[in-house]
Amino acid sequence: STPIAFDRIDVHTKNSDSIKLDIDVVWDGDCDIRLRANVIGAFGVRSIKLKGRLSVLMAPLIDKLPLVSAVQVAFINPPRVDLDFTGAASIADLSIIDDTIRNTI
Repeated sequence: STPIAFDRIDVHTKNSDSIKLDIDVVWDGDCDIRLRANVIGAFGVRSIKLKGRLSVLMAPLIDKLPLVSAVQVAFINPPRVDLDFTGAASIADLSIIDDTIRNTI
């Protein structure tokens, strides 16, 4: 597992009462998600990879702690998400099925 990495941070201050950060985010995380179904057997997810450009808007700025009234966080475009399936779900690693899952997520 790799810790989440933040890179290429751009800071925007269009007006005096907000700060906007645009950040590249990359995460390669190990996980152990396992499910069992009577009909198809065991299946799960072994790892999750995420890559995208995140936007963080902090506004309005105020004169007392925590210095920000609200924070909005969203990806600028849909992030790239890769899932490594295990067991019966490993069929989802096939290209056509993987594309369908990716479009659904």
